[in-house]
Amino acid sequence: MKSRVMLILLLLLNTGAESLYSGFSTDVINSKGEVKALNVNTGEWKDLKHDSDMEIISLISTGKDSYAKIRISESGEILINEETTFEINPRENQCQIDLLYGSLKAKLEDIPSQELKIRTPVSVAAVRGTEYAVVYEEKNAAHIEVYEGSVDIFSVIKEKEQEQGYKAGRNTWIKVLKGENPEYAGEITGKQRLRWEHLETKIKYYNNIRERRGIEMKVIRLNEKLRSEDRINEIEVLSEKIEDYEKNKQLLKKEGRDLNNRLNALKDKYIKIREKNIDARLKLIHKQREEIIKRRQIERKRQLEEREKRLQELRDERKK
Repeated sequence: MKSRVMLILLLLLNTGAESLYSGFSTDVINSKGEVKALNVNTGEWKDLKHDSDMEIISLISTGKDSYAKIRISESGEILINEETTFEINPRENQCQIDLLYGSLKAKLEDIPSQELKIRTPVSVAAVRGTEYAVVYEEKNAAHIEVYEGSVDIFSVIKEKEQEQGYKAGRNTWIKVLKGENPEYAGEITGKQRLRWEHLETKIKYYNNIRERRGIEMKVIRLNEKLRSEDRINEIEVLSEKIEDYEKNKQLLKKEGRDLNNRLNALKDKYIKIREKNIDARLKLIHKQREEIIKRRQIERKRQLEEREKRLQELRDERKK
C-alpha cells in the first residue's frame, strides 16, 4: 500500500488542488484521535482538524481508536472508521473515493446532481441517495453493507470496472472477491449494524464535549471582557446550555454502555453456539468410535468361532 500512496502523492503534486475540487464541496464535521491528511500543495501529512481546509487535502488516514466524519456536498456524510486510508477524487457532478484499506460508511439523503462512488482494488459501489458501508480489511476481498436505498456494485477485473453490475437492496450485504462477480452474502447482521451505531455514539459523545468546551470558553471570555448588566442574561443562557450538554453526555454514555452490552451479548451467544456445536461433534465422534470397536469385537469373535469350528473338524477327520 505504501507504493500506491506514493504514486497518488506524485500525481496530486503534479495536478494541484484546484482541478481536483472543481464543482464539488467537502468539509470536516469532526475528527478524533490520530487522523492525518495529505496537503497536495506541500506533500506534507498534518493533523485533520474540525476547521481543516479540504480544498488542499486529497488523502486521509486514521490510526487505531481514531475516526473522522466529513461532509460531501450539502447533504452527504462519510463516516471513517479506525485504521482506514482513502483518497478523495472529486470531479464535475461526481466524487470518487478510493478506499485503500479499512472501512467507511456513506450517508446520502438527497444528492440529485452529485454521484458518489466508493472504489476498492476489487470493487466499485455506485449510488445516488442511500446509506451504505464499504469494508476492505482483507487482501483481495471487499464487502458492501446496504442499510437504506440501493447500490450498484461492480467488480474490478484487471483494473477495469465491469459493465454488468449487481444491484443490492436495503438491509443486505454483498461480498466481492478479486476477479469474481459480486455475490449476495445475506442480510446485515446485528454485529455489523452495532459496529456503526457504536461509532456514531462515540461521535455524538465527543461532539458534545467539544461543543461544551466551546461554550465554557465563551463564558470565560464573557466573564473576562464583559461585566456589564446587558451580558448577564447571555451568560445565564450559556450556563443552561452547559447543563443541557452535561445531561446529553450522561445519556450518550448510557447509550454507549447499552451498545457494548448488546455487542457482548452477541459475542457470548456466538461462543455458546460454537461450543455447543463442538460438543455435539465430539459426542458424534465418540459414538462412531464405540460402534467401530463393537463391530471389530463382533468380527473377531466370529473369526475365532470359525477357527475353532475348523480345528474341531480337523480333529474329527483324524479320528476317522
